[in-house]
Amino acid sequence: HDRALEGERVHGLEHVLQRHVEPVMSERCTGCFRAEPERGRDLCQLCAMAGIWNLSAIVAMTRDGLLSVGNHMPWSCPQDMGRFRAVTRGKRVIMGKRTWDALPTAPLKDRKNVVLSRTAHDLPGAQVVSETDSMHYGLVMGGAEVYRLMLERCKYVFVTWIPDGLVQAKAGHKTLFSLDLMALFPHTITTHTGADQVVYETRRNLGR
Repeated sequence: HDRALEGERVHGLEHVLQRHVEPVMSERCTGCFRAEPERGRDLCQLCAMAGIWNLSAIVAMTRDGLLSVGNHMPWSCPQDMGRFRAVTRGKRVIMGKRTWDALPTAPLKDRKNVVLSRTAHDLPGAQVVSETDSMHYGLVMGGAEVYRLMLERCKYVFVTWIPDGLVQAKAGHKTLFSLDLMALFPHTITTHTGADQVVYETRRNLGR
């Protein structure tokens, strides 16, 4: 009974978020990659709550879906990293084992790190889970297979489109995002073009 009441409360809060926050969110979200709470620059309300009341995802890729080369991000984009840090700080981040292995420093600090793996059992600083059914909130951050498994259940996706001109490493195994998954998110809440023609979008899954 208590769990049902809690579910109704969360659903009600999301309904308020959708009705009152999304329409005005685009006026503020374009600056969320510069969020610095200690300096009075806070996230817009949608970015602040995404991944707390729901499953959402965050991804950076080129227009043809390139995620990584040789299991490493083949570009340098400080503005995008600022957005990633701002949106994910203090939240649960969900990733696959290869993404964990590719982190420059693991675990990601100031976040609850969750790694999806059927073979890994003990990763210092991370919670290891073997299936996705228990994942009802958090921010999915890759890689390609984890996006494929979980994106349908995500309410929002934060996309950074990296122009081909910023791609530095081109030799090696390429990991690609399944671009057909973007059809799950037809509603673009906000879009913003930042430095170096990097495009930042926030999209919503109308089925969630």
